[in-house]
Amino acid sequence: VLDRDWLGMIKLGGNIYYTSKIGATLGHSFQYIAGKMCGMSQEDYAEMMINGGRSPESNRSLSGKY
Repeated sequence: VLDRDWLGMIKLGGNIYYTSKIGATLGHSFQYIAGKMCGMSQEDYAEMMINGGRSPESNRSLSGKY
């Protein structure tokens, strides 16, 4: 939490709702946090979502089970 590792919090079992609340107390929008978790700027994340989101290929499980 102190490092503001948004994706790390989720990987450790954190809840996205509470993670976004922590971000909001710091003045960050959910869009900002989601962009950081995706490794992109808030603007690039917004543009990706406006254009339909991620492609299905980038959402597939690396293990191929899902």
